[in-house]
Amino acid sequence: MERDDFLKKEFHIGTEFGKRFNIPENIQFEYDGKTGCVAQDIAVRMAEKWEDFVVEQIVAEATDMGISDLTVLNKPAIMDALRKHTPTKPLHIHEVHPKHDWMRNSKGEIDMSAMSVGFHNGPVCRRCYHSDCEHCNPDWDEDECVIDEDRCPLCNEKVKRNTKFCPECGQALDWEE
Repeated sequence: MERDDFLKKEFHIGTEFGKRFNIPENIQFEYDGKTGCVAQDIAVRMAEKWEDFVVEQIVAEATDMGISDLTVLNKPAIMDALRKHTPTKPLHIHEVHPKHDWMRNSKGEIDMSAMSVGFHNGPVCRRCYHSDCEHCNPDWDEDECVIDEDRCPLCNEKVKRNTKFCPECGQALDWEE
């Protein structure tokens, strides 16, 4: 049974229950000190039933395949794996700061040798890791600090553009606009 078919069936049951007892869909209720509406309560219960249904199907399939150690097939582990398998959009972070936050030496001065390549040396920003040669670019302190990066929506780890999975947690990533 597909998820949509399952949810439609459960929604139908919830709607019929509401009609039978003359409960408007947007009526407010209080349950354990929480206020919400009947439609939200039904949606939460439907999602929980769907998760139980998926877990039962996976455990049954694993048993049919002859997998005897089912200790790892608990509901949280299965739902976590399914969520990670569903591609989600990465978080795009774009920050602009008026000035760079330059690395400092032990004296508290801007470290002019934080970047050193051949005859080029200069400061390095702690936020965006931008560096400029103090000799090639005498106006090195006039740029604004721009951070442009993508992060995993699950673990917040930096990810490279167009990677299919987060290298840290394994979350599937969807890069389509």
